[in-house]
Amino acid sequence: MPLPGLAGFGETYADDINERNTSVGFGYDASGTARVLVWDANGRPAPLALGPSSASANFINKRGDITGMLDTEGPNFRAYLWSPVKGVVRLGSNTVPTALSESGEVVGRRLVADLVTHAFLYSRARGLVNLHPAPAHASEALGVNDSGVAVGFVRPSNTLESLAYRWSPGGAATDLNTRLFNPPAGLILTEARAISPSGDIVADSNAGVVLLRRGGGGTDAPVLGPIQLSSLRPKEPVQLTLSFRDRNPGDTHTATIDWHDGRGPQPAVVSESRGRGEVRGEFVFPSQGGYGVTVSVTDSTRRTTVMHRQVDVFDISRPASLAKEVAGARTKPTSYGWKGGESWATRERAMQRKPR
Repeated sequence: MPLPGLAGFGETYADDINERNTSVGFGYDASGTARVLVWDANGRPAPLALGPSSASANFINKRGDITGMLDTEGPNFRAYLWSPVKGVVRLGSNTVPTALSESGEVVGRRLVADLVTHAFLYSRARGLVNLHPAPAHASEALGVNDSGVAVGFVRPSNTLESLAYRWSPGGAATDLNTRLFNPPAGLILTEARAISPSGDIVADSNAGVVLLRRGGGGTDAPVLGPIQLSSLRPKEPVQLTLSFRDRNPGDTHTATIDWHDGRGPQPAVVSESRGRGEVRGEFVFPSQGGYGVTVSVTDSTRRTTVMHRQVDVFDISRPASLAKEVAGARTKPTSYGWKGGESWATRERAMQRKPR
């Protein structure tokens, strides 16, 4: 169904839709200024009057609350929250919304310095709440549920390395890596993307995208950590290790490694004891370039979990600036728990976050 603009409008963009098939986004009027548009279930557009400045709409919940951006083309940009009954309220300066709950709470990031953001939560009852945990360098909230529990990430220092975080309704911050129950060695949760009404969390990790499930529920398949390689240099032996866990301590496991060199999956060495194990293998990259590595672990009931990693191999004689690794991961179902009174388990790859 096309979603047209109003008379005189140029391009239009839709960003979100709710359970009543009401869509929100923006379009450019005849002067080239971005204006918020709301389309009903039949695709008919209506403007949302928010003042003379440029504006966009990013999210709408099922009761019709809308959040987006004001003054989008200037240095004084800010988020807003609009509701059919209470109208519009402008959030703090330099705020960007990333999620809207069904109860009308907004989370996002606030620019506090050049390339430095702090996580925030906004509600009409509490106003703008700073979620940033000192003394961390930067943070951002990416999801919030109807109970006011927010998730996102924190950068402890001025690097790109981040850790997945959860904030309670009162604003208490928790590193989710400290709450995993019996995770595979080397697993790091880097970013929590979304949280369900029941508290389950979708998160990024160095072993792919995972689902953190409260209450200890998970999968009976093996749970894999990241593929770890001792070296990324051509013509040198490379040691591969991968940690795994199985909540069924009586299961035994076999594994294969596919180095994508034309030979196909090759048997790997497995050491294990009562649900805790490690896969090991060795390879020599023949030359510099891009390579794929795939590890498969199968338990004695024929449940298999697969981990894949892409790496770039560089000759150490090349400039150091080129000798960097580009790694990614894809997983089949995996599971982890949460300790300290509650628990989650990761089961499968999940959604992609909306572009920020």
